[in-house]
This record gives sequence, structure tokens and C-alpha cells, in this order.
Amino acid sequence: MRSAIQAAVRYPQAARMMQLTGKTLVGFDFRDGAVSHLRVVTSSGADLLDHAALEAVRNAPYPATPKELQGKNMAFTIWVRFHLSDS
Repeated sequence: MRSAIQAAVRYPQAARMMQLTGKTLVGFDFRDGAVSHLRVVTSSGADLLDHAALEAVRNAPYPATPKELQGKNMAFTIWVRFHLSDS
């Protein structure tokens, strides 16, 4: 889950130009490949990065839900990190 989200991160060009870095703790519910109740739990301190973190959760290519977890709601909190060395 974490690697799928981090792979979906698109570092905002404006944040890169301002040399903003940080991490945002996002919370969300997940069920059968769908995300709901998405929110920022702990802000990075930069709206640009927080919005990009939420977009990464929305757009991540999640792996197939294992059969034993299908139909179940799961709550997650995951740090999304932004470093200038990221692509």
C-alpha cells in the first residue's frame, strides 16, 4: 500500500522551485480498491505538498485486494514523503 502511494507522488513543480520538502501523514479508509474518508492527519506545513499527498492516495495503482480481505473496510494512516531528489 505504502509503495503504491509513494510511487504515485507527483512533486508539484512550484514546491520544487521553492525547495519545499517534508512529509504529510494521510488517513483514509480502503475497501476493494476504493479510497474513502481521505484526510490530512498531520500537515507537512505546506499546502502544495499536502494536496499532492492526497492526490497520490487518490491516484495510486493499488494491488488487487486479497480474497480474505474483500468486502472489508480497512483504515490506514501513511506518511507521504517529499524530497528534492525525488523524480
